[in-house]
Amino acid sequence: MLLASSELTRKTEDLQEGIQICRQAVQLTPNDHPDHQLRLNNLGVAYHVLYERTKKIDELKEAIRIFRESVQLTPRDHLNLEGRLNNEANLFGLLCRRTQKMDDIDEAIEDSRQSLKAISENHPEYPRWLDGLQQLLQLRYKQTGDTDSLEEAIRLARQAVRLAPKGHPDLDILQSNLDDVLQLDSSSRNAEITCGDKLLPPLGLKLSSSLAAGQLLSTLQPPAYLMSHDSYPELVETRDEAGECQFRFSYH
Repeated sequence: MLLASSELTRKTEDLQEGIQICRQAVQLTPNDHPDHQLRLNNLGVAYHVLYERTKKIDELKEAIRIFRESVQLTPRDHLNLEGRLNNEANLFGLLCRRTQKMDDIDEAIEDSRQSLKAISENHPEYPRWLDGLQQLLQLRYKQTGDTDSLEEAIRLARQAVRLAPKGHPDLDILQSNLDDVLQLDSSSRNAEITCGDKLLPPLGLKLSSSLAAGQLLSTLQPPAYLMSHDSYPELVETRDEAGECQFRFSYH
């Protein structure tokens, strides 16, 4: 497959040809066909790969749009739902870091809420997803001074720690993130908040545009979809029970 081979050759033309083939496969597959959402997912992955190479925001947004459509078409009890939700969430985190726009942050928060509704509280990844949502809420608070967002972030951070059993691989990070948001709450009781060597304005005011993009996230312990991808993501091929191939990303 050209998508997989482009990972080896690193040739953009192979990737672009793979995208065209994936798009044709989607167009030729009826919406009610069981493979339609699978092929949409793989098309979204292809655009994600393209974005990682070009860093063009339009390609990132197209990948998000495709992943969202794939998730919407995937039955709630489908084996691959979690992976597709994770793909979408990863890219929303990238978009928020890139743009720092409130519309993107608000959309990412709503998307994260919907994703949480799709999985059980007993799922081992549920605490991590809660933590991801609370960090987005922190970002909204730091951009706008919205105290309701901060209060919800604290509640979700506590819930994430409570639901993570002993031995959970993310427990230390979840506890650290809870400590961070509680410290943020304590600091917010003052008229001004410091962030590193920057002085943030009083609550209720928007941050100065002079604050460097991404600095707001620098003090947070990132979940999977807010992490900084310093290295190129590894493309992982998986197969479902029917033997169908699906791609997802693994970050190191």
